[in-house]
Amino acid sequence: MTTLQRMKYGIACLLMAALAQAQTPGIHSSAAVARETRKVPKPSSFLRELDSSLETVISKVSPAVVQIVVTGYGPLQEHGHETAQIARRHALGSGVIVDPDGYIMTNAHVVEGAQRVRVILPPPTSESLLKLQPIHAGQVLEAKIVGTHKESDLALLKIEATDLPTVPLRNNVGVHQGELVFAIGSPEGLRDSVSMGVVSSVARQIDPDDSMVYIQTDAALNPGNSGGPLVDIEGNLVGINTLMLSEAGGSEGLGFAIPEAIVNFDYQHLRKYGHVQRVAIGARVQNITPTLAAGLGLARSWGAIISDIRNEGASQAAGLQMGDIVLAIDDRPILGLPDFVGALYLHPADQILKMDVLRGESRMSFNVPVVVHHESLTSWPNFPTC
Repeated sequence: MTTLQRMKYGIACLLMAALAQAQTPGIHSSAAVARETRKVPKPSSFLRELDSSLETVISKVSPAVVQIVVTGYGPLQEHGHETAQIARRHALGSGVIVDPDGYIMTNAHVVEGAQRVRVILPPPTSESLLKLQPIHAGQVLEAKIVGTHKESDLALLKIEATDLPTVPLRNNVGVHQGELVFAIGSPEGLRDSVSMGVVSSVARQIDPDDSMVYIQTDAALNPGNSGGPLVDIEGNLVGINTLMLSEAGGSEGLGFAIPEAIVNFDYQHLRKYGHVQRVAIGARVQNITPTLAAGLGLARSWGAIISDIRNEGASQAAGLQMGDIVLAIDDRPILGLPDFVGALYLHPADQILKMDVLRGESRMSFNVPVVVHHESLTSWPNFPTC
């Protein structure tokens, strides 16, 4: 047999063997078995499940989101800036019912200068096939301002009603970057509007000179969303929508909400006292920057440093000094000014504050007495409110 004949014979044998294997039941490669046994749902089923889940969340939250109508007097606005003139003011905002007995959280700037505050409750679900609501549907109730806190831009309202639907607080359950969230409110007066996005940042400090920290989201926020809730996929409150960064005055995916922990803290205080009781320690703290660290010869280029001590204040009495780097408050690590402010914000007014600092190369602990701190801001943040 020639070489060419042997090659043809070999190829024929291989083809016959492959054909026999293909026709023999039960003989398959592991990859083929895996493909047969793996059941991949159709893409449409995922979309239907997602659609149903989103509808469930919104239907749970929407009945507890109200529109707020404010009339009063305030500074006249010209080209986006306040003037010395006082003019009659009409404002629209949003709010969220947090207690079935008629307590509503909103933004303080929504009710600033208010002489009259009215709340429009969501109308009952429409029975029409298109689920359309009359434009002016919804019960209108007079609201009383229980208290406001300008520093956090929060306010508590009270209406005479009971057995109302509510949005539950998360009780300090932390959010995470990328978490799916929904903003519900009345942008431009369009009630019961929903936008969806993600948590872009869990602790955004917008202005280095302002210690307030926000949850940043790309969910669309527009004027009128102020005071409305930002909720998670379970329908729990993540924060209160308060402002946006925008060149054109509309949503550009840079929205900010007051974290639920601060909302919960302020709600408890406003309801109990009519104002917020925060603590102060008689010291000023600032962020450590690389420039500051290089100038002072610090061992680290991040964190929070005591930049001033009030004479005869609590910090001086406790033994703290300028230049001390704050490491922890009440055993909570402090990585920067936002952490420091948050720890101080939530510290009980009747308890000694424990502070760990780094002085030179030595770690030291101090027990600092606290005093009740009242409003410190007299103006609103220089950012467009939503």
